[in-house]
Amino acid sequence: MRTLLLMLFLPIYGFGQASQNDPPSRQVIQDSIPGTSIILKDGNILFKKAYASNLEKEALSDQLYTLLSLIKGFKPNDERYRAVDQITGRLSRHNINMNKYATSDILNKPINAMVLVQLKDLKYQVIVSEISFGETYTDSLKHELTRDVMLESYITEKKGSKLRSRKVYVKLAQILNQELTDLFDLQKSNLAAEF
Repeated sequence: MRTLLLMLFLPIYGFGQASQNDPPSRQVIQDSIPGTSIILKDGNILFKKAYASNLEKEALSDQLYTLLSLIKGFKPNDERYRAVDQITGRLSRHNINMNKYATSDILNKPINAMVLVQLKDLKYQVIVSEISFGETYTDSLKHELTRDVMLESYITEKKGSKLRSRKVYVKLAQILNQELTDLFDLQKSNLAAEF
């Protein structure tokens, strides 16, 4: 009987132990493209950039809210719930300036994304997540439809754990980085005269 129980529980005990070579279950997979604010974190592509300002938090919040309301396609979350330390919203159907860049095919499509702006005195951080491109296709009844294609499907490999390093993907990330950097920069905006 002991032998039977030992044979029954020994494999369960032996295989239930984690080896030292196993990664921890909460491991954060992170990769980035040098020279950009585009990062890969847990299989998601993020644009994460901090900006300096010479305004206090409340004045900075007002200026950023004005800037964001001027961005075509940006829709802030309900203003009644607007916090002083962060602004959230959605960037919908934003087109990249085609005259500014020699763009790739995917950047000709409108961008959709979630935007979070975190505020502190004299600085703010912009995090753009869930970046997708509106892709138009025709169904069998000749109806033109649009679906969102996530950026991760274009520039990641190895099941979303690594950014692709080929020149075309690096260029795509650099253009997207420059567009988003300029889009959320108070110093480069038309509001800079008010500083």
